[in-house]
Amino acid sequence: MHNFQVFCSGKVKYAGQPLGLIVAETQASALKAVPKVKVDYSNASRPWLNMRHIIASGDKTRIRVDKEADTIKKDGKHKF
Repeated sequence: MHNFQVFCSGKVKYAGQPLGLIVAETQASALKAVPKVKVDYSNASRPWLNMRHIIASGDKTRIRVDKEADTIKKDGKHKF
């Protein structure tokens, strides 16, 4: 079983990662609170835009292997 964070705690790992939650009695109240939320990012680094960037980074926390790919040998070549 994997442990996943619901909200970011410390380092932001991907665009759109939830940072928090607004709790209100009505949707109107919640929408009124949205512009009051302020987030400051420090130590921003260049984003990893695809798997090649992530693999090249060597950051093993960004890669999770649930199952290895099955290989099929066809014409002497491996096909995934």
